[in-house]
Amino acid sequence: MCQLILDLDDHLLAKAEAVAVTQHTTVTTLIQNFLESLPSGPSNQSAHAAQRLQATFAKYSRDMGERRWTRESLYER
Repeated sequence: MCQLILDLDDHLLAKAEAVAVTQHTTVTTLIQNFLESLPSGPSNQSAHAAQRLQATFAKYSRDMGERRWTRESLYER
């Protein structure tokens, strides 16, 4: 285990201590839990974003029927 020294504003430390009291824990444990909850790397964030995007596509995609047009016909004058 290693030590970490933080410079915190008195108001911020008091806020953290109040939260720790309501959760029956310590400020150190709050910080440890927060750090453990961080993603291990950008690949996790990218994978999660891709999963959310896939879910959105699956939820909102609609069958538009057979395509009866061509690019050229759209731009005919």
